Amino acid sequence: MTLGGRFIGIAVTSSNGAADELPAAVPDVENFQAALAGHYDGLIHKDPDDEPAVQALLTQLRGTHLTGPLIVYWSGHGAAFGDDLRLLATNSGTSAADGTPAA
Repeated sequence: MTLGGRFIGIAVTSSNGAADELPAAVPDVENFQAALAGHYDGLIHKDPDDEPAVQALLTQLRGTHLTGPLIVYWSGHGAAFGDDLRLLATNSGTSAADGTPAA
């Protein structure tokens, strides 16, 4: 039974702004999507290397009218700058202006 919702998974195993790789990021998102199988349609973006494209995707999702729930699942690096959490794509830098705002 599908709930008519969408699933968008974003898995980032490495980032210019982070020292460590996260080899579990892709399997983490794939396992989460598998748990939703049959209930949500969706896709996974693996190691997006274009930060503006990630921001555009999330902006587009905010403006989309859905008839069911939307799950956006991020597995990867993030950076905190004060009260601001930034999600880091593969090509993100290390400054407070880099990355995609989490909220």
